[in-house]
Amino acid sequence: MGADLETKIEAKDSEETLREELHKIAKERGYKNYKLDIKTSSSVGANFMSIVYTATISEHGKDDINIFAKVAFLSEKARSDAPVQAFDVEILFYSDIIKIYKQIEEKHKVPVEHRLVVPELYGVSSKYLKETIVMENLMSKGYQMFDRFKTIDWNYTKESLTQLAKLHSLSIAFYIDHPKSFSEKTEKLKIKSDTAHMEESVGMMVMKILESAKDEHKERLKNFIENIMAPNKIDHMMKPIKRMILSHGDYRPNNLLHKLNEDGTYDIIPIDYQTMTHSNPIVDLLYFLFNGSDKEFRAKYLRKAFDHYYNELCACLTRLDLNPKQIYPKEDFEFELKEVLPLGLFMSLMLLIIITVEMEHIPKIHEDMDILKNLFCTPSEVYKIRMNDLLEDCIDMGVL
Repeated sequence: MGADLETKIEAKDSEETLREELHKIAKERGYKNYKLDIKTSSSVGANFMSIVYTATISEHGKDDINIFAKVAFLSEKARSDAPVQAFDVEILFYSDIIKIYKQIEEKHKVPVEHRLVVPELYGVSSKYLKETIVMENLMSKGYQMFDRFKTIDWNYTKESLTQLAKLHSLSIAFYIDHPKSFSEKTEKLKIKSDTAHMEESVGMMVMKILESAKDEHKERLKNFIENIMAPNKIDHMMKPIKRMILSHGDYRPNNLLHKLNEDGTYDIIPIDYQTMTHSNPIVDLLYFLFNGSDKEFRAKYLRKAFDHYYNELCACLTRLDLNPKQIYPKEDFEFELKEVLPLGLFMSLMLLIIITVEMEHIPKIHEDMDILKNLFCTPSEVYKIRMNDLLEDCIDMGVL
């Protein structure tokens, strides 16, 4: 669903594609004399691969169907450069994998309050170049997008990491209980390993990162980037090390919907499963914490957040009748955490540029765009503060 940026896009015939799908959904649910109200969403955010819509199917005497929809708009050329098959992956998750997860929860009698929640799926179309996903609009139920210029607090973090633990534990149970099906279903959930075509774009990004660093950090940061970009280093940290899971791949506040309760706690629902892949648990964990937090939060809560996630993962595995000490002992978690910390920093150095981009520097999105080049926005002053603070924290942690 993305952040609160107004993405500049060329819609072309995507609305007509969505309209066809909505007519189908209305008829399947017995709506006859209905009206369609379709609006292009102004909160598309960093969703560079789809055009995002909200819509309502309404008929007198029936409840409105409030809809959130994505329609693919990338051309074949643009897709060939993308690191993931985003449309296929998200359709697979909402139409297939989530059903398996629900079956696993039923089998192990997981209490309702501990089950993973996702938006209700109304319909999908896998038509090439016009892939469409139509689901319930959770904002009509009071859920909100996260303000990309704000940073996370502890209550928000606790619940977000609890939901992440549910997601990871279900993938572990899927892998252990149904290894053949897991292999077949998740075969396409892979990030392209051929990065030759990305070298120019990554080089441009690295230049912007180095220019944003304080003078006293530049040389150390330059050496860190050269080291982490050595052959196979990033690939190693992205893949399963001690424990394989299906990672969300883009687990950050902008991809979580939240509802603040009167007691200060949150209800959190993860969304945007376009980048699911085989990985280790730490990638999602660091991705969320490093991209969502500021220096003050990390000083107070970073270690507490690591422990909370691990404890929640153990609780989730136990509810699925799995033994955490055998499946993912604490020493394995700590080993992976130390191993993947450099990747967490590197990913955030790049992603924070997008998260904190000023409105006037948002790139124009079109169907033939070079995704990687268009992601590299002009660094904002907020970016420079947050990335230098993160650099200093990672220096203190011995990451660089």
